[in-house]
Amino acid sequence: MDLRTAATIELAASDANQEATSVGERAALTRLEAVAARALNAGDPDQVREAQSLARMERTYRQHELRLANR
Repeated sequence: MDLRTAATIELAASDANQEATSVGERAALTRLEAVAARALNAGDPDQVREAQSLARMERTYRQHELRLANR
């Protein structure tokens, strides 16, 4: 798994975990987040920070896109 994918998955799983309504959903999302975190921990710290930053920027962009589409 490349770092950008891992960062995106980790962020998405973390966000979804906050919205999860069942224990099973939370457990599955927590496991997914842990897999992505392990992939990130194996990477170069500078590249990991860059990948995480890009993932956050992409999330923010998608959120703004959705807000504009819902107007």
